[in-house]
Amino acid sequence: MLPSAAELQYFIEVASTLNVSRAAERLGISQPTLSLAIQRLETSFGLPLLIRSKSGVRLTQAGQKLVTQARGLLLDWEKIRGDALKDASEVSGRYVIGCHPSVALYSLPHVLPELVEQHQGLDIKLVHDLSRKITEDVVSFKIDFGIVVNPTEHPDLVIKLLCTDEVSVWGASPARNADVLICDPELLQTQSLLKQLSALAFCRRVWPRAHRRLN
Repeated sequence: MLPSAAELQYFIEVASTLNVSRAAERLGISQPTLSLAIQRLETSFGLPLLIRSKSGVRLTQAGQKLVTQARGLLLDWEKIRGDALKDASEVSGRYVIGCHPSVALYSLPHVLPELVEQHQGLDIKLVHDLSRKITEDVVSFKIDFGIVVNPTEHPDLVIKLLCTDEVSVWGASPARNADVLICDPELLQTQSLLKQLSALAFCRRVWPRAHRRLN
């Protein structure tokens, strides 16, 4: 069994003090715990590492070789651990973000510049389309992230609410003979609004408001 980093650290402390009680005190552990750790280390090596006496301990020839190697191993371990933590906390790589052009205009300027500035290893590509198409591309792994309006739930999607905005629908002037509504009928939110207006028997003097969620 390979020794743990803690066991090596314990052994180095004993080698520095040549006293198990003092080493345990400096390590902040009990003497029996330290003694057991040293025993496990000696079992792993199959050789005695310490010569014990009433006045303290001294290193065997194997113990002297181990303490030198152990210091180097711990330094290498700390470097590996530090590099791993750095990689885990650093945001990097190439990601594709999809969103409707109008959504991009009022959302991305508040987030994207700062994100790219803070993470130099981040490469972002933008794809613009209808929210419905963006959602489909995220599900099919063509796009990594989507910022869409009223996303359709799917078992493969993780949907997070970013904000809620408000859409107002206004009728034509009462002086005109017919109401005029300019919209894109292909948008799901447009279709939803038209259904609501139809169900409410939309009147020129009543201006209902519909809400939509931006995710």
